[in-house]
Amino acid sequence: MALIFGLVGQGEVTIAEYYMDDLPSDVPGAIPDKGFPEISKVARYILQEKVSTEVSATKRSFGHKRHQFHYRVTKEGLCFMVVTQKTTEEEKGRVKIPYNCIEDILSEFLGTYHVDGHVYREHELNDQFAPIIRSKLEHWNRPDADISKRTKVKVEEVKNQYVDMIDDVVKRGDQAAQLEERASLLQDEGADLRTNTKTMSRKLWWKQKKFQIIAFIACVICTIIIVVILVWALGAAANSGF
Repeated sequence: MALIFGLVGQGEVTIAEYYMDDLPSDVPGAIPDKGFPEISKVARYILQEKVSTEVSATKRSFGHKRHQFHYRVTKEGLCFMVVTQKTTEEEKGRVKIPYNCIEDILSEFLGTYHVDGHVYREHELNDQFAPIIRSKLEHWNRPDADISKRTKVKVEEVKNQYVDMIDDVVKRGDQAAQLEERASLLQDEGADLRTNTKTMSRKLWWKQKKFQIIAFIACVICTIIIVVILVWALGAAANSGF
């Protein structure tokens, strides 16, 4: 796969474009395809008939003979398009290259030119931006372009993993502090419970002792009453016998 054409458009207007007449020698399996004027025509057709009707930001791809037309429409209504040509050595892992190139061109354009509310004229920035499109196409045609991109992504992923790990450690530290605080509260509550239990036990013990004393006194009184009654009854019986 080789990147051979790039375009920046707005509505039906082509702001800047670049077509590579000769593919770099380091593109694996590149087949020269000079004098293929249809690429620009097809790109403009897609821009005018397809892109101009898009109502929201989107990404799409279209095939035409040995070429693939990839584009992205931004929320500002700008279109960034690249065209790839099939080669004799289609490498695995390079399917994302066209959109990586588009993102690179998009970033360069938005970082350089005014966008909001500006209406561009046909080829208004072609002299200034066509060389930039060429440099981006050449860069992403290099066999190691996707490797460097993957390396950057991998570094970013590793960095994010370390950030997540640090966040987890911090969260675990907060959780440990919370657990320690809860344990301290439970320990205090346990001490209060033990104190309350001892107080309640003492109260129950005194109530039991009071009940026992009252019961003992009641028994003594009952015994005295019974003894008195028996004595009285025996005395009465003795008097009646004489």
